[in-house]
Amino acid sequence: MKQIYDKRFGYTLALVLAAFMALGFLPGGFDFSQSPPGSEEVDESAVVEGSILRRVQYMPLLLLSFYVAWRRRTVALQFLKDVNPMVLAFTAFAALSLLWSPEPGISLRRLVLVLGNLGAAFAFQLACWYPSRFARVSCWIFAGLMLAALFAVLFIPSVGLTTYAPHAGSWRGITSHKNQAGMLAAIGFIFWSHAYFAGHYRKWVCLAFAGLALLLIVMARSSTSLLAALICLVVIWWAVKPVLAVANWMLVTIMTGIALVGGLVFVFFVTTGKLPTMQTVVGPIAQAFGKDPSLTGRDVIWADIWSYYIQNPWLGRGFESFWLGATGPSGELGEAYYWRPNQSHNGYLDILNETGAVGLTLLVLFLLVYLWRMLQFYRLDARQASLHLAIFMFVFIHNWTESSLFRASHPAFLLLLFSSFTVDRALSPVMQRLDYRQRYSAWLKRRQSRRQSTGPDTLTASASAGRSISRHAR
Repeated sequence: MKQIYDKRFGYTLALVLAAFMALGFLPGGFDFSQSPPGSEEVDESAVVEGSILRRVQYMPLLLLSFYVAWRRRTVALQFLKDVNPMVLAFTAFAALSLLWSPEPGISLRRLVLVLGNLGAAFAFQLACWYPSRFARVSCWIFAGLMLAALFAVLFIPSVGLTTYAPHAGSWRGITSHKNQAGMLAAIGFIFWSHAYFAGHYRKWVCLAFAGLALLLIVMARSSTSLLAALICLVVIWWAVKPVLAVANWMLVTIMTGIALVGGLVFVFFVTTGKLPTMQTVVGPIAQAFGKDPSLTGRDVIWADIWSYYIQNPWLGRGFESFWLGATGPSGELGEAYYWRPNQSHNGYLDILNETGAVGLTLLVLFLLVYLWRMLQFYRLDARQASLHLAIFMFVFIHNWTESSLFRASHPAFLLLLFSSFTVDRALSPVMQRLDYRQRYSAWLKRRQSRRQSTGPDTLTASASAGRSISRHAR
C-alpha cells in the first residue's frame, strides 16, 4: 500500500476541539457577572427556547466537523462500523423519546447539539490521526485554559475570584463557578500527568503544568476534583508502570474491586442487619474532606428526583425534558430549593429520570463496551490506554456528584466522547491495515534515541516529524 503523509485538516480539527472545550467552560454568553444562587431570576427564554448566541458559536464548529467527515467520507463510512454501538443505541433511544416528551421541541434542540458533539468527536478521528494525537492536542488546550484562568485570578480579580458567600475568595478563573474551575484543572492535571509518564514532552514542562493544575484545584476549593485527579494519577502510574506484571491487569483490578466491595457490603449486612445506604457510604469520605455528609443537600434532591422517576420507570419522561427552569417539575424544585438547581447532581439519576431504565441500561452498556475496548487497546499500547482509563475514572466519579452524561457540550461529556472514539479508532480495522503499532513503536524508539544523542534543535525537528505519521488515503 502506498504511504502518504496526512497533514490535512490537522489544525482545523485541533481548533474544533479547542473551541468546544473552551465554550464548555466559559459562562454562557460570556457573562462573567456574579450573584449568589437564588438571588436573580433565571432567564426562562434562554432555558426554554435556547440561546441564539449559543447557536451562533457552535454552528461553525459543527459545519467544519461535517466538512471534514464529508471530505474523508470513505474512511468515515468504514470507521462508523467500528464505533461503540451503544453510544449510537442510546442516541437513537433519546431521539425516540421525543414521542412521549412533554416538551419535544426543547428535547429536539438539545438532542441536535448532542449529535453535533458526536459529530465533532467522530470527525477528529478521520484526519491527521495517530494514537497520541488526542492526548497531545488536549495537553496544550488545557494548558492555555489554565493559564487564562490564572491570568483572570491575578489581574482581573472581579472575574477570577468568587465574590459571594460561602465561597468568597475561591478561584473560579474564566469559568462561571469554582467547581467548574476545579474540573478544568483536574482534567488538565490528568493530561499533563499522563504526558509526564508517557514521555510526550520534557519532564519539567509536564511538572510545571501539572503543578499549576494542582494549585488551581486547591485554590478553587474543589475537593471532588482533587479526589478524582489523585485517583486518576494512581491509575495512570499503575497502567504505565504496573505494580503486578499481569497481562490482564485491568480485568484483575476490576474483579478485585468487585470482590472487595461485595465483601464490605456482606460484612455490613451481617453486623447491622441492613444494607448500606448512600449516606453510610459517602458520609466518612465527605467528613474526611471537611464536607457535609449529606453532600451539601444532594441526598435530599436525589430523593425528590427518585420520586419523579418512579412515575415513568421504564421509558422516563423524555430526553432533556425535566430541567426546564420554571417550566414543569423543575420549577417545583426551584421553589423548594433557594439555589434553584438545574440538575440532580448525579448524572446516572438524571439519565434514569429522563430516559428510564431502558436508557440507563444502554448507558451502562456503553460504558462497559468502552471499558472492554480499553482493555484491548492496553494490549496494543499501554501508555495511551492509561490516559483513556483515567478519563473513564474521572467521568465515572464526576457523575456521582454532578451531571454531565449526554449533556450537550459539557466538558466532561466531550472528554468521554473524544476518548471513546479515539479508542475505537485505534482498534478499527482501518487502522489495523496500516499496522500502526509497528510504525508508532518505531517512531517512539527513534524519538527516544534522538533525544539522548542530539540537542534541542534536532529534538524540535523530530517532534515535528512525529506528527507526520503515515496513514491510509481517503
